Amino acid sequence: VQTYALPISIGGYSSASICLTHLPEIEELARRLIGTEAFVHPRIVGRIIFPQRPDFTTSPHQDFFQVRGSPNFVTLWIPLHDCSVSHGSLRIARGSHTSGLLPVVPSAGASGATVDVHPDEFDWFGGDFERGDLVAFHGMSVHMAAYNDTDLIRFSVDMRWQSRRESVSERSLEFSPLSDLNWDAVTAGWGCDKHLNWRNEDLKIES
Repeated sequence: VQTYALPISIGGYSSASICLTHLPEIEELARRLIGTEAFVHPRIVGRIIFPQRPDFTTSPHQDFFQVRGSPNFVTLWIPLHDCSVSHGSLRIARGSHTSGLLPVVPSAGASGATVDVHPDEFDWFGGDFERGDLVAFHGMSVHMAAYNDTDLIRFSVDMRWQSRRESVSERSLEFSPLSDLNWDAVTAGWGCDKHLNWRNEDLKIES
């Protein structure tokens, strides 16, 4: 688990000026973590966690269960506002990326599935975060959200980087399997054109 404070004000950017995934500071960090072959999945995930809804709190899970492709990707989690533990900040199980893919059972939380182990089996890392902080963790790491005990919605975003040399799941290249929209429609008029660069690369796509 790595935690960083980005020297930027995320609130100062919009899709019309630059893509968050391609901020120079984030690209440089990804290259340091993965190497010069670092490649970002075009489909990033925005999280909206409603307050005082324990039944929909994101339960312990591994991103690889949903993402697939290479397990050696890195998730970058960014809170879009100051996010304390009581506001539902991120928690990560130390060393859990070495456990392999764990069995799952259905869950009502954001991931749709939770690892079939008791949370007390893990040593959890977490704390209060500020807007502009960034947490980086392995695709096999077990992580969850703390219970949002405030009266405020929690907003965050996570993106995933991996090596171009390893396989990438086809689902990670789609805009969303639950939407009729496509990348051309969504990105029309954007000032940043890097988000579609993956189309011109010879990627190892896994269906």
